[in-house]
Amino acid sequence: MIASAAVPARMRVRVIQYRITESALWHSTSSRPKSPHRPCRLVTTLLDAEQYPALELIETFGARWELETTLDEMEVHQRLHDQPLRSQTPRRVLQELYALELAHFMIRALMIRALMHAAAAQAHRRTGAAAAQAHIAPTSLSFTGAVDVIRQAIPLFHMLDPICWTPSTMFSCFNAF
Repeated sequence: MIASAAVPARMRVRVIQYRITESALWHSTSSRPKSPHRPCRLVTTLLDAEQYPALELIETFGARWELETTLDEMEVHQRLHDQPLRSQTPRRVLQELYALELAHFMIRALMIRALMHAAAAQAHRRTGAAAAQAHIAPTSLSFTGAVDVIRQAIPLFHMLDPICWTPSTMFSCFNAF
């Protein structure tokens, strides 16, 4: 390893070890252990435990990671092409970014609706799995899987008369997959 003037050869860090026990907080991302029984570790240079309580750092890291995951979903998985933003003016770039955010929100909303629909269907069949299903965090669902389903449903949307579009008819297009 080559030493750099910007990074000291030795650095004091604080290691916070914790476990995520609430299923609503557990997300199966690559940076977290696959099992809630394995510990998570947060390494920080914020050494003062009174000024920077462990729980606050853990919650802040979780919120930051959710933001990173959302940005990755929008930048990598949601885009239909590899080109950067196409607009030539700052105003149009901002408009494209807002459109990407709106599309991301709509995809997540569809995922939540599908989760609620599945939980209701299981409850109707009176299985014990409905309670477990209802506690799944929407962010733990596969965003790329949802985008793939939407891409497959696009030809079905073209067959619908726009006058007949309702949330239920659009949702039935997704149920075809």
